Amino acid sequence: MAFNLTQTLINSRLVTGNPKPGNEIALRIDQALLQDVLSTLVMLELDAMGVERVNIGLAAQYIDHNLLETDNRNGDEHLFLRSACPRFGIWYSRRRNRRQILATGNARHTNHRLLLPQIT
Repeated sequence: MAFNLTQTLINSRLVTGNPKPGNEIALRIDQALLQDVLSTLVMLELDAMGVERVNIGLAAQYIDHNLLETDNRNGDEHLFLRSACPRFGIWYSRRRNRRQILATGNARHTNHRLLLPQIT
């Protein structure tokens, strides 16, 4: 039976479960790209779950939203993320780090080719 691209990706990363519609599955991931919009929640969840370090090949956090800094809220979140990343083994790309953002993409034009695992 021939598989489409989605089925091929899921089958190559399947850890547990039956990949049929409606079933719960677990997938193995190699890389993760975190964006500042939801990363604060991710870091708090990792802490609440007692995770010491992420267990994937590469996790990177980049800052690209609300760089104008009209109040202190975004700056406070960015400081939190900067301190949380080393704790969990996540690479941190600071705001206005143009080379890093161009290498990984931005919120509207992420270059997914850099993030997808290779299928062999």
